[in-house]
Amino acid sequence: MKYLKHFESESSSFSQINYSEHLRATEGPSPISRYQFMRQNKLSFDSNEIKEIKKIFPNCKQVFDGFFEGSIFIRYTQPQHHSITTPTFENDIELEKMSDEWYYVRFQDSVNPPSNRYYKCDQLNGLLECLDHIKSIFPI
Repeated sequence: MKYLKHFESESSSFSQINYSEHLRATEGPSPISRYQFMRQNKLSFDSNEIKEIKKIFPNCKQVFDGFFEGSIFIRYTQPQHHSITTPTFENDIELEKMSDEWYYVRFQDSVNPPSNRYYKCDQLNGLLECLDHIKSIFPI
């Protein structure tokens, strides 16, 4: 039973991956077949999934299907804590749902230093845990 408990830990529900892994999983093995791969393997989020995502990011500016069909983008502002004038930076999160029941997340960190982070999430619960993780790094 202790082995089952270990397997169910938070780290097994999502993991950080590199850009190449993210690209291969969401756009296919070859740039030439990218559109076809995405049309065959990418799924749209249903209304219940979107509702759960909005529970985690209630203050987001936008949650919508966009850029490529089926993707969800979350844009929210992050205050710069050490500034007197408190400007805001845009941080974007792109969510993709694939037919193999994996979710992929691209998080654009505009502050520390500007870069992208990529995550692979096992089913909806893993995605929600990953979004909680991102929110804990950059609370709104």
